[in-house]
Amino acid sequence: MRILSFDGASAAALQIRLLHDFERRCPGLLRSVDVFAGTSDGAFMALYLAIHATDDDDENLKVLERAVQFSNGMIPLFRVNLCNALRLVTGVRAMLLEKEFREYLQKHYGDMTLAGLKRKVVILSFDAFNWVPRTYSNLRVPFVPDPHFIFAPPDDPISLVDVGLASSALPMVLPLLRHGPRTSADGGVVANNPTMAAVSRACQSMLTAPGQRARDQLSNLRVLSLGARVCPEEHFGIITGLGRPTLPSSKSLDWGWIEWILLRPMLLGELTFQGSMEMIHYEADCLLTDAQYHRINPMMHEIQAVFALAFKPAKVLIKQLDKEAARLFKDPLFVESNVLWIKTHFVPPLPPIPLPIPLPE
Repeated sequence: MRILSFDGASAAALQIRLLHDFERRCPGLLRSVDVFAGTSDGAFMALYLAIHATDDDDENLKVLERAVQFSNGMIPLFRVNLCNALRLVTGVRAMLLEKEFREYLQKHYGDMTLAGLKRKVVILSFDAFNWVPRTYSNLRVPFVPDPHFIFAPPDDPISLVDVGLASSALPMVLPLLRHGPRTSADGGVVANNPTMAAVSRACQSMLTAPGQRARDQLSNLRVLSLGARVCPEEHFGIITGLGRPTLPSSKSLDWGWIEWILLRPMLLGELTFQGSMEMIHYEADCLLTDAQYHRINPMMHEIQAVFALAFKPAKVLIKQLDKEAARLFKDPLFVESNVLWIKTHFVPPLPPIPLPIPLPE
């Protein structure tokens, strides 16, 4: 079983561009995927590909071109204007309107439900009131899963629009999503990298008898995990904070809320999101062999991308993302190492073309 996993945040917009180029260099990449996994913005990409991917490699290249346009079309929805800035500052509502996201997703997802989706997905969210991770998946599990990790049943009538919104409902940015007894928040709250959630679900789906262990199915997996890291200069800026403060506590590291919140407003968020992504990568790398697991996790100007997303015209961020992707594909080591793994371990070889049977004379 082959899993393609998308991290959340701005990494998804970069990775869909990289995936398009890797499909061109490794025909059959998208066709080979059995399970699409995603969190937050990565969930939007995973669901789009699960709906539109085909068994035709030429058509899949066009699907990925349209996926890039789908990603570009979402950028204006995050733009900060006077109205949503006031909503954020007053604190009485979430900053962005769910209606705009719902209408855009409806246009591309249609009325497809989780149960009606043919290709398999694992979409990570978090139950805001019960404090448990929640995975929306149509991968059937024949036996009872871990009760501490609640899965939506595959025949759940929830629409894919609601699944996407459930995985991206970042507190204070978008409203939480209520579906029946569930109240879902952004999956990045628990794991911005959905790789291990997808691995767990896939292993459970392959059990054939009571008493079997899901971990015994690990050898049947191939996982391609897509993410991005903050580049060194942004990393340094996040840690040093605003103006590189020289308060005595800065040297002693005995920090209070002034250091953590006022002077380093992004550090706590990055500790949470980047820390969980790297921990999940570490876990997957320990459990799976080099032939089974591969992570494409390039450096990007992520903070710059977030500010462009919020405050600049969409074309500015689109240009930046295209530039980041072009820069990566100019690096022969980046290209060759990733293409080699995809061709060797992820894309199955095509069956030989049968030779025509000679007719008897």
